[in-house]
Amino acid sequence: MGRFKNFFSPYIWGNLLAMLAVALAVCMLALYGIDAYTHHGEMVEVPDVVGMQETDARYTLGQLELVMVQGDKGYDKRKPTGCILDQTPKAGTKVKEGRQIFLT
Repeated sequence: MGRFKNFFSPYIWGNLLAMLAVALAVCMLALYGIDAYTHHGEMVEVPDVVGMQETDARYTLGQLELVMVQGDKGYDKRKPTGCILDQTPKAGTKVKEGRQIFLT
């Protein structure tokens, strides 16, 4: 019993419980903090900007806090100059705010 006398000390059990409480608090903070930091579950739907003029598409995407990136330039003689011919990701796709939308 002499060897285990310190094992039953309230200081040891208090420190063990405090370490457990700190570890649980750090885990909970990490779980909820990551969700808040990454905006987990917060999505917007990509609008259909094909056929719009570039300025109108930029405004529409900007309203949803999406970033317009002009990709390849294309030409379709049936469409007016400056018209969006294609987009990636496609309209209706759910993305997070700040996502880049590539337009042709």
